[in-house]
Amino acid sequence: MNWETKRKLVEAYNKITYRRKPFLRILDFSPEPPLLDVGCGGGQNCKILREVICLDISVKQLTDAREHGCNFLVNADMEFLPFRDESFSTLLYMASLHHLDDTKTAIHEAKRVLKEGGMIMATIWSSNVRMSFVKSTSSGERYFRLYYPGELKEEMEISGFETIHDEEFERLSNLNEFYVGRKRRESKSI
Repeated sequence: MNWETKRKLVEAYNKITYRRKPFLRILDFSPEPPLLDVGCGGGQNCKILREVICLDISVKQLTDAREHGCNFLVNADMEFLPFRDESFSTLLYMASLHHLDDTKTAIHEAKRVLKEGGMIMATIWSSNVRMSFVKSTSSGERYFRLYYPGELKEEMEISGFETIHDEEFERLSNLNEFYVGRKRRESKSI
């Protein structure tokens, strides 16, 4: 994603206030700490998780997260995670990956900071028609990419994740996809 589009996205999210409920479905998969919520928004998921670090590109979203009781906040870009290799057991990308036009860099970073055998959970907006668009609102321009059903699963498997769970669900009258994968163990050559 180019820097100008990313700058506009940050400006928009610095003006938006969300009051989304936590995505309780993640609890079915017992996320283990240390845990990173990438694109945490207003911090709705830190209410239900322990030892979670909330990361967002928007300072305003992190301020909202702090107000919701999140204590560990990092202002950063999901395409350039400021953490050492294999730092986390679980990564969450709840409604965040679809803000990128190409997820390769973000997924590569996820794989880098995730421990061997660690879990990644993601939700994205899905559609039967692949499209990308910029939505202009009173808060600014926001970029979205809609995925074909199963497209995220394919991207994750190509990138080195083993699929544990993949399902479509409806939320706020939109079709979504919930993906859970595990970082494949790398074979060591002698």
